[in-house]
This record gives sequence, C-alpha cells and structure tokens, in this order.
Amino acid sequence: MELGIKEAINDASPTISPSIVTLEHPILRSEWAEDPPVAGVGRVKIAFVGHARQAKGFDVFVQLAGCCSRNDIEFHAIGHSSPETDHLDTSALTRKPSKTPLPREEYLAALEEVDLVCLPLHSRAYDFTGSGTVSDAIASLKPMIVIRNRTIEAVFDHYGPIGWLADGRDDLFELVRTLDPTEFSRQRSSWIGNLRAIREARRPETLAASYAASISMTERA
Repeated sequence: MELGIKEAINDASPTISPSIVTLEHPILRSEWAEDPPVAGVGRVKIAFVGHARQAKGFDVFVQLAGCCSRNDIEFHAIGHSSPETDHLDTSALTRKPSKTPLPREEYLAALEEVDLVCLPLHSRAYDFTGSGTVSDAIASLKPMIVIRNRTIEAVFDHYGPIGWLADGRDDLFELVRTLDPTEFSRQRSSWIGNLRAIREARRPETLAASYAASISMTERA
C-alpha cells in the first residue's frame, strides 16, 4: 500500500483499520536517473507521463497545454496514445503521445529530459491505489505539479514538499498559468533533495527489514 491509503480505508471501513499495515512501494536502483543538471532560468518542460487515457487525466493535460502555453513553458506527453483521446487537439504539445508502446529505456530517457511531472487526475483517483507515475517521478528526481490527493499529501507530510499541490482543476491551471521559471529554479534543489530522500528510503534493501517485520507479526498473529 502507498502512504495515505490506510487513512482512506479507515474512513470507509474503520473496523479493519487495525489490520492494515502500510508498506511503501520499492523503487529499483536500476531505474534511478543520474542527478539532474542544475536548472537555469529558462523554458520549463512539463510532462504528462504514461498511457494517454481520460482515466489518467490526459484530456485535462491537453486543455492545460492549450490554455497555458507560453514561450517559456513546454508540454510533453511521454507514453502511449489511446483511441479514446486520439481525437483531441494536441497541437500545443511539444511532444505528443507515441502511436506505439514506448520501450522502458526510451520512456525513462524521455523522462530525464523534462523538468516537472504533471498528475492532473481528480483527487479521489488515488485514494485506494498507488501511482506508478509518482514512483517514476521519484526515481528520476522530477518535482511534480499535482492535484491534491491523500497519497501525495502523505508523501509531502512525511518527506517534505516535492513540488506544487493544486487544490483542483482550476487551481492547477492557475498554478501553471502563473508559473515563474525563476521561482521554480529557486525551489527545485530543495524538492530534489526530498525526492532523493524518498528514493533512498524506498530502496528494496532498505524496505526489506520492515517487510520482514510485518510478515513476522502476521505469522505470530
């Protein structure tokens, strides 16, 4: 389970809460990106990551690009296209979804080239499930701009900020519309420091001890 999911389950069914153990998702060392270069003030590349489906908010991302495109911001879609969103006007995207599935190596290389990962889903989308996009952003040390949800709030609370939290669709659009590359550059090093701490904490060998302890407690019960 991801951080924050236990609290969501407790709200829905308080009686099973004592039986829930939160175990953070591991992040494989083999997928860690090299340390990103120091960002200068300039064009900020914002990426949608993963399958370009409505369920992941790709339609919102396309609208975001159309409304908030500027000379100092680019919008990239890193992942596979979807028939359900092929009709969308993606002309505002610098990089468009691939018509064929991206090999993992190409996907990770494209992720290394952007500055911010955008997660435009409705806040309840991740109440009961973890996000592969968040794990990939952590592995690649990419700050995020994300609509507030329980899991990402729990990550922020535990490790510190790793980007900007939006309070809904309108706030997301306003954050991007008013994004200041100079301010982003100023905050980026702090966010990357927190991302690096998460990455270290989620090494499989680091998590193994807590996993083993949880299994031992279950067996004794």
